[in-house]
Amino acid sequence: MTTLYDVKTKIKEIIENNITDLNTYRRRDSKSWVHTDFPRFDSQKPRIGIINVNAPAESLAVNTTKRRQSPNLQLSFLVDSNNTFVNPDTNKYMNADETLEYLSEKVIDLINANTDIINMSEVHWITFIREGGAEPNATQKTYQKDLEFRVELVRG
Repeated sequence: MTTLYDVKTKIKEIIENNITDLNTYRRRDSKSWVHTDFPRFDSQKPRIGIINVNAPAESLAVNTTKRRQSPNLQLSFLVDSNNTFVNPDTNKYMNADETLEYLSEKVIDLINANTDIINMSEVHWITFIREGGAEPNATQKTYQKDLEFRVELVRG
């Protein structure tokens, strides 16, 4: 049975295998920058966290064990306001806003184009719903951008 955690882990793998970590120090040490929980503010950035927003389930018909679950997943991107990173596509420096935009666009394109998620047992589809952000956190000196995706799992 495919769980929501399996879907989150697959998304994590797809991102790590297809987008280069912009933090060269962390990349050198082979540390992870994509996590299946909310990203910590007190760690190296940029950082991506994948969390469940909700996970409603419903029965598909009377007298059947089939159930549909359509959870929303949120991918939260954190970037320090005082760091700049090199865009691997253009070799130009990006500020915090540009880094968030670059990473979020890459992730949307990857998830939309990647059939590995859809090929997981019981996953019918995954689709991008919306994006949002937070005002820069002055205390943490962090910018945040969120992407929300809906996944449909059918079990039974």
